[in-house]
Amino acid sequence: MSCLRGNDETIVNTWRLIEERYRNGYTSPYHWEAGLLVRVIDSAQRATLLAR
Repeated sequence: MSCLRGNDETIVNTWRLIEERYRNGYTSPYHWEAGLLVRVIDSAQRATLLAR
């Protein structure tokens, strides 16, 4: 998590999603590089790659 202050001194929190868990036990992990979401793997182990 990062905390940023803007020009008006408003605090903005950024939470990076790491993994999503479902009721039936399946998970979807998220992979980040240099602050950008680059890959998501769904519960069937299919990878989705995101372009930069």
